[in-house]
Amino acid sequence: MSAPLEPPPRGIIFDLDGTLVDSLDLHRRALGAAAAEVGRAEPNAARVFMAQRATDLGTVAALVGDADLDAAWRAYHDAFLELMPGSALRPTTRTPDVLRRLREAGIAVGICTGRARDLAAALLRYCGLDLDLTVAREDVTAPKPAPDGLRLAVDRLGLDPGTTLFVGDSAADRAAGEACGIRTVLVPVAAVPDLLWPQLVWP
Repeated sequence: MSAPLEPPPRGIIFDLDGTLVDSLDLHRRALGAAAAEVGRAEPNAARVFMAQRATDLGTVAALVGDADLDAAWRAYHDAFLELMPGSALRPTTRTPDVLRRLREAGIAVGICTGRARDLAAALLRYCGLDLDLTVAREDVTAPKPAPDGLRLAVDRLGLDPGTTLFVGDSAADRAAGEACGIRTVLVPVAAVPDLLWPQLVWP
């Protein structure tokens, strides 16, 4: 078993997509709807990867260009909500149990995401995850890798960077955490519970 984090964190801020929820299938399908809305071919996996940005709006813009952004974003937004029930969307393995146990341990838990607030809230509801949506795309001007969102999340949770842990899944997450002075761990999809919970068991 891994040694406990020293000092134990008073709060944990999570990234959302790819960390707490496996939303890639839904994201790709909604991007396909956005592309179709403005007469573009459905993007393949490589095109989706190349277009990926720190926010959902930024990703749509990178995929279709600024001239078609308004129509493409509306299509993405609507498709994201409409396709959710038939998608492979799910919380990462054992994540609901981990979040419950963190709350029982008195650890403040929040989210810092580059996704639009209403779409992030819909993801949480659909996956049955009970935690605060602390910072969404609309809350900051500069998204990750800028530290603005994390700083705001720390403040809203009443925490201090030195006693906070940030868990994400991307290089932008790591850069944001480092710039904010928060201990940061990166995990692959579905690995959050197995990596995180054993380190948070302390006397």
